[in-house]
Amino acid sequence: SVGRYGRLLRFSELRGLERKHMLFIDSSLGLCASNKVENEKCLKKLAFVLKKIEKGPTRTVYEACGGSDKVEVPRPPTRSHVRALQLLGETHGRCVQELNDRHYKHAVNAFEKATTVCDESSSYSSGAKVRLQLASFILRWNPAIGDSTKSTVLAMLEWIILHDSGTLSEDLVSQATQLKEKVLTSDRDTIASVVKAMNIVDGYDYGGAWSDHWYECPNGHPYFIGECGGAMVESKCVECGARVGGGSHRLLGTNRSAGGLVGEILSTNEE
Repeated sequence: SVGRYGRLLRFSELRGLERKHMLFIDSSLGLCASNKVENEKCLKKLAFVLKKIEKGPTRTVYEACGGSDKVEVPRPPTRSHVRALQLLGETHGRCVQELNDRHYKHAVNAFEKATTVCDESSSYSSGAKVRLQLASFILRWNPAIGDSTKSTVLAMLEWIILHDSGTLSEDLVSQATQLKEKVLTSDRDTIASVVKAMNIVDGYDYGGAWSDHWYECPNGHPYFIGECGGAMVESKCVECGARVGGGSHRLLGTNRSAGGLVGEILSTNEE
């Protein structure tokens, strides 16, 4: 309790309040984790719990005392803080209806906050688990993964794979490795299916080989020119906005014939 002039009394009682405070938080998180509460009610409860985690009894007394150095203020408990943010992300995730709706954005934000808390407290194992959870969530809602999203996901998985193996379980590293392989394989399969589909479109080939219709923007993103395969107009790359195409059957100097993965697929199918 705090006296009239901000003097702290009965410090042991304050510690007791902290214990009761943590019991309340653990009980609330357990209820939300049980899936016995409707999503909307769970979101409200988690928002309330997060405020309580960030401002416990000791923090309240500290502020009432005007920031007195007589009160040692503990950091918000990392385990509970991370768990609450994870549950917040999971609950928003169950409410997502389409990519980038408000629940999707709130879910990603909650998981990202959880990784920040883990990193600031050097909780490497928890940080790896949250990153794996976030990567899986993003991939579930991004079947046609773009370069930016792919880079974000791979960076999270690489963090787990390349981290000091002494602090992470083999199972976590294995899951991250498998998910990374899935991302890279899925990326190749998606591009291959598009390239093959373009090859069977009636009336596209007015001359030249199949590969003569595929090009790359200055940043290496592939694109297709129909008809005879010659550039007649300029446009913008759908991935990065760079200039693509050309005019009078002349390709822009910054563009080139398709290479990389698309080039590999083309050469394989023309053999």
